[in-house]
Amino acid sequence: MSNVTETSLDDPPGARKNVPVTAFIDILAVAEALEESGMDTRQAHVCATQMHLVANAREAVTRPELAAALGQLKAELLERITQSERGLIERIAETERRMMDRMSMQYWRLVGTMTGLLGLAVAAMRYLP
Repeated sequence: MSNVTETSLDDPPGARKNVPVTAFIDILAVAEALEESGMDTRQAHVCATQMHLVANAREAVTRPELAAALGQLKAELLERITQSERGLIERIAETERRMMDRMSMQYWRLVGTMTGLLGLAVAAMRYLP
């Protein structure tokens, strides 16, 4: 039994979704079309050969398998994004804590300086005639 299926334009959308995706490729026709579009001859032949190798690998992927693989990839990416967000939130919180500590320290230094200046002013006023 062959993995190759033909789908015509008359088929309803979504027809044969569980059938492996494979195709036969005429390497010479592909290479000629690529050359006519302006691609270098060597590059055109390499591209056509690679298309042929992929098409005849017989490791066809069905649409449900592709959808499942894409779903798994999406889940992994979302998990990584979530982990990155958690790490970012933790770093922001740590930065806020450090900033509050520094602001508190600066505030108390200001209060101490103002108290000292006030004491100096009171002492200076006592000794003025």
